[in-house]
Amino acid sequence: MQFLQKKKGFFLFALITIFISSCSLKYDDDAVAAGKQNPELIFKNTKFSRFEDNLCTAEVSAELIEKYKNKNAVYASGVEFSTFKEPGEDGESVSNTGSCGLLFADSNSEIYELFNGIKLYSNDFGAHFYANSLKWNGVNQQLIGDRRDTVRVEKDDMIIFGTGFSASAISGTYKFSGTVTGEMTTE
Repeated sequence: MQFLQKKKGFFLFALITIFISSCSLKYDDDAVAAGKQNPELIFKNTKFSRFEDNLCTAEVSAELIEKYKNKNAVYASGVEFSTFKEPGEDGESVSNTGSCGLLFADSNSEIYELFNGIKLYSNDFGAHFYANSLKWNGVNQQLIGDRRDTVRVEKDDMIIFGTGFSASAISGTYKFSGTVTGEMTTE
C-alpha cells in the first residue's frame, strides 16, 4: 500500500513538472505589440452627449470611435459635433457646430485635434472656418492651425485665406501669422 501511495505521489509530481515546464509566461513579442495596436473598445455609428450640471454641453456623433488600452485618448472618424452654452436671453444655446474626417481627443488634458475637411461654425465669432488641421486647447481656450495649413474664414461679406491661424475664445479674436489673402464686398 505504501508503495502504491509513493507511486501515485511520484506520478502526480511528474505530471505537475511536465505541465509547468511546458507552460511559458513569456509571450511572443509580436503578440504583445499587436495587443498595443488593437483598440480595446470600438464604437460604430455612435452618438455621445456630455452633460454638466444637468445641461448638455456637447454632442458628438461619429462613424467610428476607437479607444486604446492604457491611453486616455480616443480616435474617431466621420465626426460631427455641437457644443452648447447656457441659453441666453435670445434662447440661443449652440456655441459651435462642425465636422471633420478624423479626430484625436484627450479629455484629460482637454486637447482635441481635428483633421481632414474640417468645417466649423462658431456663433461666438459669427464665422465659418475651413481647414485640414486644427487643434483646440480647452485649458487656454485656443484654436490653432498648423503653420503651413491654409485656413479659410468666411464672415458676413468677407472671405480670408491665411496660414499661421490662431483664435482665442477668451478674447474673441482670431489672427494669422503667415501670408493672408482675401476679398471683402462693400456697398
